[in-house]
Amino acid sequence: MFPGTTGRPLTIGNIDKNFRRFLWQARIPHGGRGHGPRVHDLRHTMAVNNLRSWFARGEDVAALLPVLQAYMGHASIGDTDYYLRLTAESYPHITARIQRAYGDNVPPVTESPCDGN
Repeated sequence: MFPGTTGRPLTIGNIDKNFRRFLWQARIPHGGRGHGPRVHDLRHTMAVNNLRSWFARGEDVAALLPVLQAYMGHASIGDTDYYLRLTAESYPHITARIQRAYGDNVPPVTESPCDGN
């Protein structure tokens, strides 16, 4: 998706290096390893914002969750439903809708996802 100058995909190290350079140029402080902002924060934001937008438009989130799964490269829908729980926790008005649609199939967030995505 993000080819480098040789046409091959950029490495994670190269992406992180460029991201930190962009932060520096924008005068956004970086707290060091383990302290954001991180490239991964953009990934989380994209997932949650998509889910929030789908709920706001009345979209069938159950049908769209596999789309988000594929886009994010998750091997299982369980990795993606983490974002569904996170969205419900961050936007309480969505919680009732999730409960109506999914019942107890989507438990509350208690820990980070296994794969770190």
